[in-house]
Amino acid sequence: MKRIATTCLAATLTLTSLSSNGQTQIQQPTVWKMTYSVLDSQQAADFCVDMLGMEKIKIPDSTLAKGRSWVRFPDSGLELHFVDAQSRYGYDKTKEYYQFIDELDQDMTIFTTFMDNHGAILVDDLNPYLKKLTANNVPFLGPVRRADGVYQLYIEIPGHTYLELDSKKQPNKVYPTTTWDKVPFSPETKKNPS
Repeated sequence: MKRIATTCLAATLTLTSLSSNGQTQIQQPTVWKMTYSVLDSQQAADFCVDMLGMEKIKIPDSTLAKGRSWVRFPDSGLELHFVDAQSRYGYDKTKEYYQFIDELDQDMTIFTTFMDNHGAILVDDLNPYLKKLTANNVPFLGPVRRADGVYQLYIEIPGHTYLELDSKKQPNKVYPTTTWDKVPFSPETKKNPS
């Protein structure tokens, strides 16, 4: 119990500080990383480097580095940490799980329940991403315009990790849809994992 109290106190101290007039102020929390379990952490990291312009990060602890890959957006500093599910949970169970998800995922032709679990990043312009994804035959969902004027694009990082890219700038092509079950997707088809 003493350890829990110490941890809570430490967390409280890191989120509060004293202002110049002696008043306690709560600091605004900052999101700096998201961690995802994937089938192949290296493949997920490589995708982020190649398709999203992220940079690989050296993992500071060699024991922690086994079966993990980290990447960072150079401009915002946001990190994505990928954990290799195969090495952590066993190959047979993991392979069955991902095959099951593949069958339910419907090749990103509609918004599925799996896509509700995703992070989102704000970018200046979706067009460079759309161009790169299309040139590399990577499926995506969107872009669509939300009611508040934000354009959304969903991509799948290998291993069933979804990321939403948002921009206020209108992309070159927008699908005029209001519901995700009617959203067309990239003309390219998803490649089956080997």
